Amino acid sequence: MSQNRSPSTQNHKNQTENPETYRRIKKALRHQSIHYEELGPHEASLTCNDSARIRQSLGWTKASIHSGAKSMLLKNKKYRPSSVSTSASTLNDHSKNTPIASQYILTVLSASKKLDWKAIKKHPMIDKAKGLTMATPEEVNTVTGCLSGAVPPFSVCFPYCLDPNSNYNDAEYIPVFVDESLKLQGDVIHFNCGLRTHSMQMNFEDYVDLAKPILAHFSVKEI
Repeated sequence: MSQNRSPSTQNHKNQTENPETYRRIKKALRHQSIHYEELGPHEASLTCNDSARIRQSLGWTKASIHSGAKSMLLKNKKYRPSSVSTSASTLNDHSKNTPIASQYILTVLSASKKLDWKAIKKHPMIDKAKGLTMATPEEVNTVTGCLSGAVPPFSVCFPYCLDPNSNYNDAEYIPVFVDESLKLQGDVIHFNCGLRTHSMQMNFEDYVDLAKPILAHFSVKEI
């Protein structure tokens, strides 16, 4: 049975992709001398299963639904602005165990899993976590510079938070929370890198070096 789509959803799906976030990712990887492999342009992948199928068909035999890094942008409806800046360096210091106040957070998990809302809304490192909800497609586009399905697992390259005059370690940025499922599935991850038509492959530890994520558990098995 088909489902009627709203005009806003149709317009968003038909938008032309902006390559700026994709270019920033490559610049950041070069800046930190991080090794990666790229595939594309290829058929646009709109789902996690599409992405795994396309990557395998083009020669990435180790790519799977499990190794796919699924990025989901969440918005905190209870967030209130403060004068405290949020940078990659300050967020990477978890020794103080101070909850992070941010309007948006990026959650990343294995594409074979789904987000456990109960777990993420109870996470002690997220201030007012009960206010978390999915960002709309329009908010995703504004914050990340990408269409839904193309969001990479990095936030340091998002136009919403990147100061073009700063380096990637000190830029104001959205906190990244990575589920342990992505680490446990293997040493290599795959993801769309800002465009639905381009994929990247890299070592998980190299990804952590750039993304500076908080590792946690907030996934359940996909049905």
